[in-house]
Amino acid sequence: MDSLNENQLKERAINKIHAKIFFAKHKLEEIRLEVEGIIPSKIHQELLEGNYSSQNNEVKVLEYIMSKININI
Repeated sequence: MDSLNENQLKERAINKIHAKIFFAKHKLEEIRLEVEGIIPSKIHQELLEGNYSSQNNEVKVLEYIMSKININI
């Protein structure tokens, strides 16, 4: 198997971060629906709000990583 060149590595990194952002946003939306009571949950409201905040931070971190990768292209 051949080694990847720098452009191939960057492309794969971007693809991987795009996928992680997609699923993190999907999870964030799911938690938001639970917080709003649209999706029933047995988890206490305060915990749901904490989960939402944590997941929102995860999305922000992934988007930050993506912006740094895109700057270096």
